[in-house]
Amino acid sequence: MKLFEKIKIQLINGKSRQIKFLGFPIFQYDVIYTENKKNKRYYFPFIKKNKNYTNENKETTVFYLKMNIDTNISMICLQHWIDTINLLDADFYIICDNKKLQNNILKYIIFKNSNIKFISSIRNPLSNLVKKLVSKNWINAAYAHLTTFFHAKQNNIRNFWNIDADDTMLIINSEKITEILKQAQKYAIDNNINAFSLDMWNSRTRGKYWSFGITYINNSNSFVEIFNNLQNNNWQKNCLFNDDINLDWYFTYLKQKNISQIKTFYIENTYFMHSCRLGNEFFTNIVGSYLCYWTNNKVIYPIISNIFEDEQLGIIPINKECIKLDIGIKKEECLNYAIRNITNLNILPEQLANLWNIKNSKYLT
Repeated sequence: MKLFEKIKIQLINGKSRQIKFLGFPIFQYDVIYTENKKNKRYYFPFIKKNKNYTNENKETTVFYLKMNIDTNISMICLQHWIDTINLLDADFYIICDNKKLQNNILKYIIFKNSNIKFISSIRNPLSNLVKKLVSKNWINAAYAHLTTFFHAKQNNIRNFWNIDADDTMLIINSEKITEILKQAQKYAIDNNINAFSLDMWNSRTRGKYWSFGITYINNSNSFVEIFNNLQNNNWQKNCLFNDDINLDWYFTYLKQKNISQIKTFYIENTYFMHSCRLGNEFFTNIVGSYLCYWTNNKVIYPIISNIFEDEQLGIIPINKECIKLDIGIKKEECLNYAIRNITNLNILPEQLANLWNIKNSKYLT
């Protein structure tokens, strides 16, 4: 680790520079452009506290963005979540235990303002709880997930979005995502659902498995109470995989035993990407890392069903327990967004674009 580091931070209407000593920010200055004016601000981050939101009012939206993977695709995913949060005028915390990754996030992500809050996973107070919940492979992930609940309780945040921001992406513009999230949030509150998660694995496993990924938590205090009352790991006897258990399995257990109201939703005709560990596993780890979309009561995995031509594995029924959300998205909108914003086709130099006849794409004409 360098003794001193100067980090460049990109802002929508300006720029910021942060000086770090042994990985900790000690000095920062912002330059903001408004109405042809240049405003400068100097401060010490360890003295100035960023604005924190509470949400006793359930309409306020708070996001916990968990970041562990440092790849090009993880930055694309995070930027899309940050852009969506900006439109919602919401608050966010980035849970990241890697200082190098934190620096890369500051370098490559464009933020609305300098109210950027990194938090580390809560460790020592949760170590005994983690031992009762997960197997060795999932310890770090469990700390990050549990941090959202206990940090929320400490800051009077009763409702929040828990997002795996480094490997999940709804492939549609941020304006549409805000509509989706608002609809899911309202449905959860109106129906007293405590954990409401996108259908990442529920249909894939024929209803055997509930998972985090993109999850709205309603009344987080109820989960903290459940965690604090957990006596041992006997609950794991109900799991399919006793030797490899993550926190998702505990929530699956809570769901099956009706200890908490835990449900799953999907969005009709909307593409979703799970990029998994390295972000380049779409042709190797084809079940773990995938593209999919939901339509006509089926989940379609086009790489599996079209490229590998395995319809049994690539076209499966949506679990009947999954709740359908529909804001009128058309599949073509998602593909258009993907071509223009995820691929590099839209930014190729003119000579390369002409060489590959890129302008022949129906989405780029």
